[in-house]
Amino acid sequence: MFTADMAESQQEEIHLKGFEPDTLEQLISFSYTGSIRITAANVQSMMHAANFLQLNGIVDECSKFLKCRLHAQNVLGIRSFAMALGCVSLVLSADCFLHKHFLSVSQGEEYLALSVDDLIMILSRDELFVESEEQIFDACMRWVQHNPERKQYLAR
Repeated sequence: MFTADMAESQQEEIHLKGFEPDTLEQLISFSYTGSIRITAANVQSMMHAANFLQLNGIVDECSKFLKCRLHAQNVLGIRSFAMALGCVSLVLSADCFLHKHFLSVSQGEEYLALSVDDLIMILSRDELFVESEEQIFDACMRWVQHNPERKQYLAR
């Protein structure tokens, strides 16, 4: 961002809005020390800022951190976050986890909050580990019954 052909490299002052001051402080400290502390409390803020600043090594470490902590209650949120950042390896890891643990994921709040398009994308995957199509149907109906306005999507 601050080198090569980027516009910021020619500016004396750059305003970084939308980032936690603590996160930016840690990233600056990292540039001097070579070490950084990634925690559950700061990983998303850290990954977002590191991605923006093109600190790919930190993005990779944050991605590894999140991959190790995937579970049924957070996989869809982490997948969505990874999609927003364009972090393909984390999206693929989340997808793999989702495929293997679909039934557990479908019991959670994140699942019930899915958009209809995301639900269709997930339910139409051949990679889902289920014993029968009835389990997919039950998961679909659980999503519909969570919000009565969703009945309009049953034809899809």
